[in-house]
Amino acid sequence: MQSFLSGQLENYYLVQRLKRVAYWWIELKEGIIKRKVPFDILKSPITGLEKISIDLKEQDLSKYEEIQLELFEDLLGIYSKRDFNKLVKTHNKYLESWRITIKTPAPVFPILIINPKLPSGYLLIENANRLLGDSDLTGYEWDSGDIVIDKLGRIYKVEYLNFGHPMGVVIPKSIIEGMTKKEVKEFINSENIPFEIE
Repeated sequence: MQSFLSGQLENYYLVQRLKRVAYWWIELKEGIIKRKVPFDILKSPITGLEKISIDLKEQDLSKYEEIQLELFEDLLGIYSKRDFNKLVKTHNKYLESWRITIKTPAPVFPILIINPKLPSGYLLIENANRLLGDSDLTGYEWDSGDIVIDKLGRIYKVEYLNFGHPMGVVIPKSIIEGMTKKEVKEFINSENIPFEIE
């Protein structure tokens, strides 16, 4: 009887843990999501759950985040080893996307960081070295409304990669379509921002 109750209690705790899990869908091949990996609320890998059957309905997929396999492996490598030097190298690897084209075309500096709803709080960054040398700009999550406008008039959405607070990095995620270069120029001029677009 005691072993039965012990088993029930263990199962209860497991269910409670599962309720707190954030699921990441891992992209094994470009555009094709093949498997799910559970992470707990602190973004630390939970081990021993591979045998648990988790029923996820197709219509529920919108709540789950997608993550590239490469990023997942980098995250896992950091968590499993707790190696600060490895963390720094991984940060630098992703921060290079401000300088060189990796998947998204790298922004051409100078750039303008701005929230269109609160345009008075804009920030002008002359070059990548200035950006990467500021831990507040590269190491913390930006305001959700912040965008980047580069010298060519391209508008970028940024992404915060959480390597465990406060050790995250902000990188340019994708180019936002919708506004023409002319419209971007008009917006900047209307706010009297000293930023020129080629």
